[in-house]
Amino acid sequence: MTAGDATYEEIKKLSQSGTGYIIDVRNPEEVQRGKIPNSINIPVSQFEAALRMDPGTFQKTFHVVKPKPSEENIIIHCFSGKRGAQATAIATALGFSQ
Repeated sequence: MTAGDATYEEIKKLSQSGTGYIIDVRNPEEVQRGKIPNSINIPVSQFEAALRMDPGTFQKTFHVVKPKPSEENIIIHCFSGKRGAQATAIATALGFSQ
């Protein structure tokens, strides 16, 4: 996958394969109504702090290995795209390029 919008098929493949990260930046109460299988909920209000966590704290908090800035398979999503764009800007500013 490349930076930009992901297709349904790309998201489905990543969800099923478990070879990347689908990060849901909605609030927990929104996620309770439904989520993409195997996605990780990190609300946008906590997103920068999460990416700044040391790997051990990140794994303990979110129950997955922390993605590296060079990770190629990261999809960030929300409900309408606004929070996803905000989180993507945060990730880019912290060196995540994909």
